[in-house]
Amino acid sequence: KGMDWDSWVDYKIDHGFIVQKAYTHLSETNLMLPHFVGKFENLQADFNYVADRIGRRRTELPRVNQTAGRPRVEDVMTDRTRAVIREHCAEDFRCFGYE
Repeated sequence: KGMDWDSWVDYKIDHGFIVQKAYTHLSETNLMLPHFVGKFENLQADFNYVADRIGRRRTELPRVNQTAGRPRVEDVMTDRTRAVIREHCAEDFRCFGYE
């Protein structure tokens, strides 16, 4: 059995978890490089947006490799873990509209 959620989050943050903003923004100017950043929770709608923008046909994305019976992250997170994540990823929450 693996480690509990709190321990896993602590481990990832202590061992070089990189915030998403590091991949999308220039550090010197804070300029966002891509014109659009899709979100997994809006995957189909965001895919359709990109397809429309580049003049491609919309395609329904298949749902594959789904895990059944696994608890949702929201259900296993503690208040402490939420606070740790919110602090460590504050810039991501702000930049990508998750506040």
